[in-house]
Amino acid sequence: MSKKSRIGVALSGGGTRGIAHVAVLKVLEDHGIRPDVVAGTSAGAIAGALYAAGCSTDDMLKFVKEAASIYKVFKFELPSLGLTSLDKLREQLAKYIPFETFEELPRKFLCAAANVHTGKVKYFHEGPLLDAVIASASVPIVFKPMKIDGELYVDGGLLDNLPAGALRPFCDAVIGVNVTPLAPASAKELSSTFALAQRVFYLTVVDNTTKSYSFCDTVIEVKEAHKYHLFSFGVDDDIYRAGLKAARRQMDRVLEELKPFM
Repeated sequence: MSKKSRIGVALSGGGTRGIAHVAVLKVLEDHGIRPDVVAGTSAGAIAGALYAAGCSTDDMLKFVKEAASIYKVFKFELPSLGLTSLDKLREQLAKYIPFETFEELPRKFLCAAANVHTGKVKYFHEGPLLDAVIASASVPIVFKPMKIDGELYVDGGLLDNLPAGALRPFCDAVIGVNVTPLAPASAKELSSTFALAQRVFYLTVVDNTTKSYSFCDTVIEVKEAHKYHLFSFGVDDDIYRAGLKAARRQMDRVLEELKPFM
């Protein structure tokens, strides 16, 4: 029997909608698909790091319920410059990930972050792990940029929200998971400055997300996630169920498209 091809999964950014990644990974595993290599941006980087560290989807969901709270992680106290840090998130991640570097992870993992100085995306895959994950998840204006080796990094979604291209050299087949579907926004939904800022940020990532589809052998879109926002809290179970529903609905197609690699 020939050796099975390596399968990779690229997880998009999406704020709280990243909870759907846990559901999609569970459905993939239920169908015998356990990705060997993982890449992620922002929320996808958080989910990807947990999965690459060997966390089960049950443990990942537990992490979400403990950490994805506006009172625990996204604590908007508006400190200097009107930005807050992701120290709480780092603390929670450290409880679940017993590894300090990318090299120690059981699965190969990459995450994307935007370099503020160069205006280019950087794909971290070696060295300190949590610094890179926090950099990838640092939404501009809301969170402080992460300084790594003297340079500032912010949310990788600005430049590559679905890092399938970076993943391609490390595997034979790539599964893309997009939890940031585009849907029209009503005037009511854009009535606050913060809501408008979220929408503008979201629009910047949509185009580069769909362009990354060309690097994927198959894509799972969680279209039901459009009703949730970057910081929709208290709806963890709803988003998780949306991810389950979307993945199950698309699995026949996904399995057919991955058949040559399984």
